[in-house]
Amino acid sequence: MIKFIMSWVNGSIVRKLWSTYFLVIFVTITGITVAVYSVSIAILTEQAEQFNYQIMEMLSEKLDNTIMQIDNISYFIYQDDAQKLLNVPIQPMQEHVRINNQLASRFYSWIGFLRFNVTVNGVYLIKNERLMLEFPEQTANLNQLLQTGSWYADVRDASGRLVFLPLDDIEFINNGEGQIVQTFRFGAARWIFNLTQYEPQGVLLMDIEIPEIRKMLDSLYEDHRTELVVVNKRNEVIYSTSTEKAELFGSQSVYRHDQLLTATNSHTIQSINGKKWLSNTFYSEKTGWYFVTFTDYTRLTGNAERLSYLILGISLVGCSVAIVISTITARKITVPIKNLQASMMRVRDKNFSERIPVTETDEIGDLQRTFNDMIQEIEHLIVTVYQEDLKEKQATLNALQAQINPHFLYNTLDTINSMAVLSGNEDISCVTIALSNMFHYSVQQDKRLVTLIEELSNLNDYISIQRYRFGNRFRFLLDVPSELYDCEILRLTLQPLVENAIVHGLEPKVRGGTVRITALHKDNYLYISIKDDGVGIDEMQLAQIRNMLENSTTDPTDSESKIGISNVNERLRLFFGGSASLEFESVSGKGSCSRLRLPIRHRLEDSI
Repeated sequence: MIKFIMSWVNGSIVRKLWSTYFLVIFVTITGITVAVYSVSIAILTEQAEQFNYQIMEMLSEKLDNTIMQIDNISYFIYQDDAQKLLNVPIQPMQEHVRINNQLASRFYSWIGFLRFNVTVNGVYLIKNERLMLEFPEQTANLNQLLQTGSWYADVRDASGRLVFLPLDDIEFINNGEGQIVQTFRFGAARWIFNLTQYEPQGVLLMDIEIPEIRKMLDSLYEDHRTELVVVNKRNEVIYSTSTEKAELFGSQSVYRHDQLLTATNSHTIQSINGKKWLSNTFYSEKTGWYFVTFTDYTRLTGNAERLSYLILGISLVGCSVAIVISTITARKITVPIKNLQASMMRVRDKNFSERIPVTETDEIGDLQRTFNDMIQEIEHLIVTVYQEDLKEKQATLNALQAQINPHFLYNTLDTINSMAVLSGNEDISCVTIALSNMFHYSVQQDKRLVTLIEELSNLNDYISIQRYRFGNRFRFLLDVPSELYDCEILRLTLQPLVENAIVHGLEPKVRGGTVRITALHKDNYLYISIKDDGVGIDEMQLAQIRNMLENSTTDPTDSESKIGISNVNERLRLFFGGSASLEFESVSGKGSCSRLRLPIRHRLEDSI
């Protein structure tokens, strides 16, 4: 089991989806089938039980009314005329027949008067083991009748109460053959007394048949799936629609009196001769009889079983449809995923031109589009990094070329300075020293970042040289707070921007002008502006410069100052990324302004 579960966990998505869909649908439909079957059985059983109880209540009520009539009929023997006839001494046969006929006439008149609606097959008066009254005549075998069971003693012990006898006790009446007949027939007997002398007169026995009971049961149980057995407290069968069920009662029966009492107003399901039956028991207080019904459980639950088979068939069809749908759904999900997996494998092999056709509009489609965007971004980053690496290498090469034989240049500048001092030309000496300092500052490869004060010192050397060139045509104003001196800045950032302001702003202006350098700290950024009041540039040139700064592009035909600005912008972007920027503004005839934004870095915090 564990091995199967692990194989399912480690299996393919198609297998997981297919098995999950199938399992969910199968369990759901199976549960519904079992639930419907169980509920149907419970409902059918309850309905059958209620129906049987209603029938038995109707039957018991009819019998109770009939018993009252039988009880009233039996009192005909206490009428004055009947008593006189019974008190006549024993007469010859001819006289006996006359008395018998007179009593029969009295009896039938009494029945007519009471409107008795049952059949009386015979009436018999037994006194001192002698048949005193019999009508119709010659229908009873007295000896066999008295020897049958213990009914005679039971009637005598009842002290005048009406006693009901099963058919077995009166089976020899009317030449019966001792078989259970399927008609509602039983005996009613009572001990009678002589009202004059109050002495036992004998036993009055009536053979009663109620054909309406059978007709009523036949109309109610047209499908013949329910059978009825009526028994008394001694487990003697009063009436039965089935010989098989009647044999369940008696001295050797499966049922006992205590079992019948326990089963009253309840139901049980039992197997009789290999067949299931639903048994219901009802007890009548007036007669003391038990009405037991047996309903064919197989036929009762047949509809539920057919319904279950129908649902099961629908379940199988549903499972088949579910398999097809789950397979299609699984393929719709897994095929794009497999294609995505294959594309990922090709990207892993450095094929960054790989793209996936977007075939879906759902989450799978979002995944495909995201993959394509990711690969495109990776490809762009690779190209960008490669180009930046080339630029870095080119810059390094240029720096190395700039360092070719620096000692020779230093020595040459020292020689010029010495010659100027010997000849007394201090201006040449100052220019030479300033140029030597700038040269030494520009070729230091071990320091990419310098402090702002170091950058301003190099800028001062450059301005000193320009003063000897242009005299007093230009003014240079510096507004930098001392607390910003230790802020770090890329080496050779300010000099190219000041040079651009002089060459393109102030040099073409006849009267010269002013270059103002200001710095301030705001929101963790260092802001530096180089502003001049020169001639400015037109909108076309301004657009070209802004495009150059935005796209980091240069034109070999551009002036050295433009190349210098582009160089500063490119180095800022490469070193600081998006956190640093260079902006350029100009108004023709009014001047230009270069603005730097750098992240604050203090030498005490970090240094390179």
